[in-house]
Amino acid sequence: MEAELAIDAHNAAAEFILGEIERRAERWEGALPHFSRAAQIDAGFSEAYLAQGMCLNALSRYGDAVPPLEKYEKMQPNDAAGHYQLALPIRHWTQRGRRTGNGVAAAKSGKSAGVTIALTAPRCYTCWGGRDQ
Repeated sequence: MEAELAIDAHNAAAEFILGEIERRAERWEGALPHFSRAAQIDAGFSEAYLAQGMCLNALSRYGDAVPPLEKYEKMQPNDAAGHYQLALPIRHWTQRGRRTGNGVAAAKSGKSAGVTIALTAPRCYTCWGGRDQ
C-alpha cells in the first residue's frame, strides 16, 4: 500500500487500508493519520470517519472522537456502529458525572463537547433503550 501511495498520494483507499492494518493491531496512534488523510482526500469516505472515531475512543480521547463520528452518523444514519461509537463519549461523561455527583460539571471539566453531545445526539439515547442517562 505504501508503494501505491508513492505512485498516487491521493489514494484514499490505500490510506484507509494502512489505517486498518494499524487499527487491527491496536496501534491507534499509528492508524489515526491514515484515517484522517483518507477523509481529507475523499470527504465522502464515511468509513474513514467511523474508523477515526473508533481509534480516538480507544485512546479515551472522547471529545476528539465526536466530530468524525457525527459526520459518519450523518452520512450513515441507519448504521448501528456509528450510534454505538458516538454513545461511548456520552456514556463516559455520564459515568464520570455519577462519580462526581454532577454530570454537567464533569463534562465541562473534561471537554465541553460532552454537554453538546448529550443535547444533540438523541438517537444514541435510543440505542441505550430510550433511557435518559
